[in-house]
Amino acid sequence: MRMDIEKVYKQLAFKIPNSQLQLFSSGGHPAMLTNAEAFFEAAKDFINS
Repeated sequence: MRMDIEKVYKQLAFKIPNSQLQLFSSGGHPAMLTNAEAFFEAAKDFINS
């Protein structure tokens, strides 16, 4: 049985007040390093919201 990780992440984000889910279409682990520029922009937007 394969886990639908996107579904799991969405369920988790739903339970966390003021959370935002950012999924990257490519990259490795950890995503914040392999997608550093996109992660930085998402984090900055979240902090400024």
